[in-house]
Amino acid sequence: MLKAMINLMVDSTNIIIRSWEAKIERDGGVSEFKVDHDLQNLSADIIAKACFGRNFNEAKEIFTKLRDIQRAMSSVFAYVGIPGFRYLPIKTNREIWRIEKEIDTLILKFIKERLDHGEEKDLLQMILVGANNHEENDKYFKNSVARDRFIIDNCKNIFTAGHETAAITASWCLMLLATHQDWQDRVRAEVLQLCGSDPPNATMLRRMDTVCFIYNVN
Repeated sequence: MLKAMINLMVDSTNIIIRSWEAKIERDGGVSEFKVDHDLQNLSADIIAKACFGRNFNEAKEIFTKLRDIQRAMSSVFAYVGIPGFRYLPIKTNREIWRIEKEIDTLILKFIKERLDHGEEKDLLQMILVGANNHEENDKYFKNSVARDRFIIDNCKNIFTAGHETAAITASWCLMLLATHQDWQDRVRAEVLQLCGSDPPNATMLRRMDTVCFIYNVN
């Protein structure tokens, strides 16, 4: 499972690197990039593939809707601390409720398709197995609504926490490497020594002490 995820991470990252290289070539050797935006899209692509396998293109709609919720919430940030504010039927709250319902509907659609078409090796399958295990041992999960809520909430947690954390951490690491040439050289030398011209795999990653150190520090 983990090895398969590393492969899809490498595939998705190669796509964005090739797009950067193509832009640099078009611009004559020097270009500007919105790296944070590109890394958010990369993170969304990887998590969508890891969670929903072949349905990843449709799953990426969830990220768009989550960003819509974030924008809506930022517009009323000053009122968030007011008790019960999120339950008031004002325009912004109604918009958030509508988007949340659309996200729930999308995830339930993926669940139904998975149950109809069989197992795949992705995170959604692991969540479904976890829900089934709970269902056998917990009376609360005998209720199909509670089971669906468990699956939806776990998918949302992976999307929200995994997406934002991975993108921000990667952006911060690149920024630090850009401002510390000596560490950048050390990382590049380590990657070239272990990988050569081959894409990284699980075995190589375990041996990248400098890369892991920088990522863990951040």
